[in-house]
Amino acid sequence: MPAELDLSGPLTRRSTRLPQELHWAATWHQRGEHLRAWCTRAEGRRMLLLLALALLVRLPLMAFHGFFYDLQGYAVWGEVLDHHFFDFYTACCPATLPPHAPPTYPPLTVYLYGLLYAVYALLGRTITPAPPLDLHQSVPLTVILKLPMLVADLATIALIYAVARRVRSERLALAAAASYAFAPAVLFDGALWGQTDGLTLLFILLALLAALRHRGAWAGVFFALAVLLKPQPLAFAPLPLVYLYRWAGPRQAVRWLAAASATVVVVYLPYLLHPVAQIGQFLSVLHDGFRQEPYASIDGFNLWWFLGAANHDYATPYLGALSPNTLGLILFALVLLVTLAGIWRNPSPGTLFLGAALVALAFFDVTTLQRERYLYPAVALFLLAAVYNGTLLLFSIGAGVTAFLNMAMHLIMRADPAFGGFHADPGIDLNAWASFLVHHGEYSIAVAAVNVGLLLVAVLIFPRTLPARRASHGRCEADATVM
Repeated sequence: MPAELDLSGPLTRRSTRLPQELHWAATWHQRGEHLRAWCTRAEGRRMLLLLALALLVRLPLMAFHGFFYDLQGYAVWGEVLDHHFFDFYTACCPATLPPHAPPTYPPLTVYLYGLLYAVYALLGRTITPAPPLDLHQSVPLTVILKLPMLVADLATIALIYAVARRVRSERLALAAAASYAFAPAVLFDGALWGQTDGLTLLFILLALLAALRHRGAWAGVFFALAVLLKPQPLAFAPLPLVYLYRWAGPRQAVRWLAAASATVVVVYLPYLLHPVAQIGQFLSVLHDGFRQEPYASIDGFNLWWFLGAANHDYATPYLGALSPNTLGLILFALVLLVTLAGIWRNPSPGTLFLGAALVALAFFDVTTLQRERYLYPAVALFLLAAVYNGTLLLFSIGAGVTAFLNMAMHLIMRADPAFGGFHADPGIDLNAWASFLVHHGEYSIAVAAVNVGLLLVAVLIFPRTLPARRASHGRCEADATVM
């Protein structure tokens, strides 16, 4: 007969035979008690202070009224979704909305902004019958649309601290978390600009951590959520799959595939009712976007920018019969094979994080159609790898600096009339800087050279960072039980 469950103390071995829902209730009860106790200790208070400072730094940036080209489009998506939920992609098309509005993101991003706009409209109607949709007329709408990025930043800071604290001292764990919390690239991308890269990164990290714990189903769910926000995380797909197959067994790999597929189906379900119209329109918008800016590099200071081929059509021959797109995929595949070979040899968390950082860097550096902010995930992934190997900290710093410079320089150059200028006054006179950068392309080429150099060095040293298999396996098992 099963033993009685005592929620006031830790579970005994015999209590695991109780009904599963009671066991999980006790587990979450214990976790809540441990978290509350930790928050009352000096270490917990210091971490909470760091989160509070990160919040205070971001709050004034969230009201910034410039660089709204993308964020304004997200607001429009949210407003359209609230009126056309089941036919969103056909309703939100170039013929009926401004040029920047056609949605190029999967449904989860659309749902998110639909919810945020609904909250804004509900609150706004208590003041005025028609709350403005123009971000330059509504600071509250701007702040509400940036709330997910704020929450994602704080959650990622906490995750970095939790991972680092398992293997490092409290001081070093706080330093790691703070270096991400106040990184210029992180502040610029989310709180200031309102891009969703930080939210996507959070789900990528959760997927990798679930894989380290051999939780294939959760890893699949988190990974699918990342891809359903924006498609770029597909580049990471082989990492958790191979890691789970090699170190957790084929069953966990199958669970990853099943959970990821099920999550995609559930999120896409409203548009599977009329897939030809809705999904077909979504794919058509993506195709049109590729043809409007069919460049080897759109805004990313990477290999193609360094070679002076940024404006070359990504699908036309560049080296013999090979196009930049084909060459980029070949180079990316080579880096991916090196990464997967390392993961196959060694299961340590540091290897997986470094492999993911390599994939993020290679995806940005060698594949085509890159935007200025697609290097963003590499900053956190190199930082987590540096938790296990301090020599890798330079890569995190390098990626953080070049990511910030790429975003800042690109937006500054857009202020120049030759690049179309801003759609609204950002409140900062950037004309002189814009003219300087437009006429001095060597600075952007230098940033591209650093990015390419980081990739080359990282690929060369990656095999040397792999510790002995037996020792690392034991460490990984220990880490996996506590992450």
